[in-house]
Amino acid sequence: MKLIPALVAACTLAAPLHAQGFEASRMTLEFYNAAEEDDVEASYATALGDTSYLFLPRVGLQLGIAGSAQLYASQDFIEEDTEYAVSAHAFYDVTPDIRVGLLVGADTYNEVDLLAAIEGIYLSGPLRTEARLGSYASDEDPAILIEASGSYLVTNEFDVRAAYQRLNYDGDTGYFSLASIGGGYRITDTVTGYGGIGSITNDFGGGESYSGTQLTVGLNIAIGSRPNPMMFTFNPFF
Repeated sequence: MKLIPALVAACTLAAPLHAQGFEASRMTLEFYNAAEEDDVEASYATALGDTSYLFLPRVGLQLGIAGSAQLYASQDFIEEDTEYAVSAHAFYDVTPDIRVGLLVGADTYNEVDLLAAIEGIYLSGPLRTEARLGSYASDEDPAILIEASGSYLVTNEFDVRAAYQRLNYDGDTGYFSLASIGGGYRITDTVTGYGGIGSITNDFGGGESYSGTQLTVGLNIAIGSRPNPMMFTFNPFF
C-alpha cells in the first residue's frame, strides 16, 4: 500500500516536536478477514497513522490518516476500491485519567462520507475504556455510529480486549454490527501485536439479515515515545 510510507514519514516527522506540544504518534497495521453466509468472504489490509499534540496543559488535537485495500473478494458484488480517510479529534482532559473529545472525519467509501462524533476515554489502573457516538452524513448511507471498547492489562505484556461497533442506517435499511473479543501482547516497549475474533451481523431491512465471523490481526507501533493510552483508537474501516 502506497499509504504506508506516507504514514511512517508523517509520524516520524512529528516525533521531534516534543517541546512544541507533541504528545504521541502511533502507526497501526491491520489485516482482517470477514466471512458471511452464502460464500460471501473478503479480506482487507489497513494502515492508520495518528499524532496528538497538546496546545494547552489539558487541551489538544489528534490527527489521523488511514487507508484500506481489499485483498480478496469471493463475489464480484463485494469487490471494493482502495479507500482513504482522515480524522481530527479535538480533546480536553477532564482529569489525568479522563479524556473527552469531538471527532470530525471524512472517508471515500461513498465518494465522500462525513462523520461527527463525541467520544471519551477512561483509565482505571489496568482497565482502559473508550466510547463513541456519532452521525455519518452520506448521500448513500447516512447512519448513526455507536462504539464501545475495553481492555484489561493482565500482566505487563498481555491484555484482554472486547469491543462492540454498530451502524444504524437511516429509514428501513437496517444496520451493521460487530462484537469482538481478543488480546494484545507487548513485543517491545513500542510494538504491540494483537488479534481477535468477532461476530458480524449485516441487516439490510425487510427481514434480510446475514451473520458471519471476522478474524483480525495487527500491530500497533508507537513512534517517538512509548504507547500513550490516552490517544483515541478510531478506525474508520472497522
